[in-house]
Amino acid sequence: MRTLAGIDSDKDGTRDDVQRFIAETWPQSERARKALTLLAQSFQAEILMADTATSEEARAYGQDVTAKLVGCLASVDDAIVQERALERVTIKVTNTPDRYAKSEKFNKLLHGSGFVLDKSPVAEQCGYDPTKLTD
Repeated sequence: MRTLAGIDSDKDGTRDDVQRFIAETWPQSERARKALTLLAQSFQAEILMADTATSEEARAYGQDVTAKLVGCLASVDDAIVQERALERVTIKVTNTPDRYAKSEKFNKLLHGSGFVLDKSPVAEQCGYDPTKLTD
């Protein structure tokens, strides 16, 4: 039986199947793997907090994560973006009816929210320096 959390053997916030998918799909780009892993971690966290978060908590989380992710994802090679990487990772994270429903529930908590982009250096936003990683 599949659970919302799934299996995360190394407890890094990314399910093992999603981690494998990212590693196998983008082996050529360490930058893409790191940014897409952050994206997967944020979606997984949203799924897990969908039932307990208030609108205010969801918006605060969304602001914090969205502001940071934009910089990291912008550092990813255009070819990766053209492969619809964001969509493919999203589909993988929300790969069961329950996970998809929780993702939608969390997104409804964000309805009408706007986010202010983080203007700090990209290395601070990502928690690592994308320019020091291989494309």
